[in-house]
Amino acid sequence: MDGNNFQIFIMMRKKIIIYFSAIILIFLSACSSDMKKYENSEAMVKDAISVAKLINIDDFKTVFDKKDVKILLVDCREESEYKEGHIPGAINIPRGMLEFSKDLTDRRVKLYVYSQTTDRAALAYESLKKLKFSKLSIIEGGWVAWTDKYPDLKEEGSGDAHKGEAKEEESSGGCGG
Repeated sequence: MDGNNFQIFIMMRKKIIIYFSAIILIFLSACSSDMKKYENSEAMVKDAISVAKLINIDDFKTVFDKKDVKILLVDCREESEYKEGHIPGAINIPRGMLEFSKDLTDRRVKLYVYSQTTDRAALAYESLKKLKFSKLSIIEGGWVAWTDKYPDLKEEGSGDAHKGEAKEEESSGGCGG
């Protein structure tokens, strides 16, 4: 190899090292995450609740009683819990399925979410916020608080009648508003 070719070889080698170093740095920075890490699920739920908008049972009951206000009520408990009893008019979308639900298409409607207490609802709230739902509240105390305060105001069964309703897609391009 003559001197000219050797210099070209060295320059190419340096460029390859720089490119690979850059790729490795990009890869490593992509792997490091700003995602919060928690010691346990209680800490994760506590953090989720701290940023959530909560509505107490009495205030929700006032909203619930207004027939002229359109709301969407989501029970994010498991189907078996929902079948045992739920707030009238609630649709069942278990927390782990929220992101995939075809029942959540209108980001302009006021959405209320509840679980057995508040824990799963807080985590559901977090997911729904990431999906650009802005008119969103957690019913504080969830199903337990509802049945303590309004034991006769519940539905039982699968609630398939609520799930079959046709939902209109929003026309705002998915940004809500």
